[in-house]
Amino acid sequence: MQQKLYVGSYTEPGYMQPGTVPGAGVSVLGVDDDGRLTSVLASSNAGQRSGGGGGEGSEGRVGGRLVRNPSFLAVEGGVIYAVEELSEGSVVSLAAADLSVRSRTPTGGSDPCDVLVRDKVLLAANYTSGNVALVPFAGDRLESLVQLAAHPGSGPVPKRQESSHAHQTKPTPWKTVLVADLGADRVDEYAMEGEGIDARLTLRASAQLPPGTGPRHMALKGRDLLVVGELDGYLHHFRHEGGDWDRIGAVPVVDKSNNALSLANGIQPSHIRLSADGARLFVAVRGRNSISVLDVSGLGGDSGAGGATMRQSPALLTEIACGGDWPRHFTIVENTQTAGHGRLYVANLRSNRVSVFALGSDGLPAAEPVQQFDINSPTCVIPGA
Repeated sequence: MQQKLYVGSYTEPGYMQPGTVPGAGVSVLGVDDDGRLTSVLASSNAGQRSGGGGGEGSEGRVGGRLVRNPSFLAVEGGVIYAVEELSEGSVVSLAAADLSVRSRTPTGGSDPCDVLVRDKVLLAANYTSGNVALVPFAGDRLESLVQLAAHPGSGPVPKRQESSHAHQTKPTPWKTVLVADLGADRVDEYAMEGEGIDARLTLRASAQLPPGTGPRHMALKGRDLLVVGELDGYLHHFRHEGGDWDRIGAVPVVDKSNNALSLANGIQPSHIRLSADGARLFVAVRGRNSISVLDVSGLGGDSGAGGATMRQSPALLTEIACGGDWPRHFTIVENTQTAGHGRLYVANLRSNRVSVFALGSDGLPAAEPVQQFDINSPTCVIPGA
């Protein structure tokens, strides 16, 4: 069976970044035995007009294929779930086999930018309205919205923190859900109780970050939470103890003394992800246009010598150019039989390409990409299930 990657993209001119052109919605990319991208196998919006609403018009109807601004994706059980990042946001389910739209449900908020599928419930983070939509589903069919969870707040950075901005949701092993609120400088933890249409989110605790952090994306290793600040350029470290979040500290995600990479356009981290073995944390950095890798091998254990809690700080291992402009998202495919030690795929939004890097035996990416694959406005890249 051919390997695949799924790519989401911006399709609406009002959401375009400098240098980008409208994308093709949800695209399926073929991957060869060496981990290289071969071609676009299919696109949801191929040959279709993007007119008028994102609802049940002739192109946007259920059973059609048109999807608007599918900026974030999740895949499970032969179904692709995508947000439609619009002022009146929605989520859609698509059949992975042919990209036909199986269902569409409003998120009840504005500009959903993240989707999480867990236990037959979909969670969508509405960025502009600052809340999280809870949508049950059965098979490939999304049901109606059953809850909007919100914990309003604000921060000190004008135009970015005037109100709450939910940016990502993340499940925990102890059956709660974390929500990164860029506008309020918090990570909120919700208990998810019930199933299906009876599921509900209840606020349990919050991890408070320094003012002006702008928490965007998160990674969880055991009880250690790593949160990247879009606005401050730091990686913040918390530990879950007794139901609360203890802040351990923070480290920069780049080495500013490295003059090979520019600081002229700022440091704006986007996505973070742990390696499969949990020893390394990858960070995409916009503006700087780089990928940083930090050593987090000492995190995640319950205790160290003498029973003391392990709290080793993350440490920067390497930082490389990302192969393009504005790395919004990436995915890692590791230790495959066909691709050596694995591949790193970076969605470089403003340069309209996915850059492919080889991973070495040490788990670190090579300094130069092995491939540049052109695709318009890529916002998210995930491996096929």
